Amino acid sequence: MPSGSDPILKRYASRITEERIRKLESEMLARLDSIQTINVDQEISREKDTGDGTPPPILLVPFLPLISAISPLLVRFGKLVETTFDFYYDDKCTGCGLCEDICLSEKVQMTDGKPIWQETVKCQGCFACFNYCQLESIQIKSRWWLKSYTDQNGRYHHADITATDIAEQKSIVTS
Repeated sequence: MPSGSDPILKRYASRITEERIRKLESEMLARLDSIQTINVDQEISREKDTGDGTPPPILLVPFLPLISAISPLLVRFGKLVETTFDFYYDDKCTGCGLCEDICLSEKVQMTDGKPIWQETVKCQGCFACFNYCQLESIQIKSRWWLKSYTDQNGRYHHADITATDIAEQKSIVTS
């Protein structure tokens, strides 16, 4: 999923347009064969991320050289932050268990009919539990340094990949 953590951002939903989705999918399909080869051959790929074509805010332009210089640290910090989000369920949760079924890291466990994100299990940051929740019950807690807007934004997942596909992949990997 492109930028799984984007839904925490304010006005994220306004950026998800049919045109943007088609563009992202087209770019992904053009690269799919090379991505598959990298995965199958277990190669390390350090392809430069060119972003989604959205220009940076004008206020950041003077700082772009500095940002480029420290970006390796920012990426590592971003990955750390993305895997330490505090997920929770709101009152819309019916306890269906889908989040547990599709959590590839097995961090989500159903307890008394509700999902619990185990503190001792590392989240892989895939956001499948968040994006595939049919009732949009799963949210991300705000922190003092980051306001979460997940309760105001919709969810996105690839239209051709179902929760069943992910659950089946999980059963193949763990068996």
